[in-house]
Amino acid sequence: MTKENAEQVLVEQIEKVGGRYAGKIHSWDVVNEAVQVSDGLAGGFRDSPWQKVLGGNGAVPKYIDVAFRAARRVDPKALLVYNDYGIEGEDEGSAKKRVAVMGLLRAMQTKGIPLDGLGVQSHISAVGKDGKVPVYGAGLMRMITEARGMGLKVLVTEMDVNDRYVAAEVGARDSAVAGMYGSYLGTVLADSAVIAVLTWGITDKYTWLNGEDSRTDGEKERPLPFDAALQPTAAFTAEVKALAGAPRRVRWDGTAARVGA
Repeated sequence: MTKENAEQVLVEQIEKVGGRYAGKIHSWDVVNEAVQVSDGLAGGFRDSPWQKVLGGNGAVPKYIDVAFRAARRVDPKALLVYNDYGIEGEDEGSAKKRVAVMGLLRAMQTKGIPLDGLGVQSHISAVGKDGKVPVYGAGLMRMITEARGMGLKVLVTEMDVNDRYVAAEVGARDSAVAGMYGSYLGTVLADSAVIAVLTWGITDKYTWLNGEDSRTDGEKERPLPFDAALQPTAAFTAEVKALAGAPRRVRWDGTAARVGA
């Protein structure tokens, strides 16, 4: 990929993948993780390969503009989503990233770029490194409220709850993980803008968390609704309860519906 052919490469990729599944997909994460405030670029953008070859200095990097317009043309019925992580917490880093992400989304709307939703990855923790249960709430809900005010849907797109700082006993870990599923989903699903919940995998057997900064005792993490033997965990029960208890949404055809999972 070069500066000369980058746009063509990007569009062809979207045409091949989006075209293959057009009409069969509920929503596409068209652009993922374009914001990284610590990289120091204007607008808080990530200094990624796409930014380098097809970025520009505007409020919306060119590659994002190109990608969303191509996605709409290729699959006009799917929801088009901007997706990012690290925007859930009450810490300073999360707050700064939320500001940058919302700035991007507002700029996209100003430019008439087709955008239907915000994806909140929700890779969160049952217990923090300090031994305390993390708080996810006010800042995230303000962001969701703002997205709703912009006419955008919000999707929880990659949820898992790591247990790396919970005591090794399985029951304690499962209880802590389930508690976070219940409290987090209970919070975000209270806003009608949140229309879907997806976990980052189904079974603990294949979770990415076992390969990245995982438990120091070598125990396998248990972050998902089904364990390594595909048996439902306490997290599954908590997730189902949260979904069942969420206010009913309205489908695009005007009929009532539960939150998609």
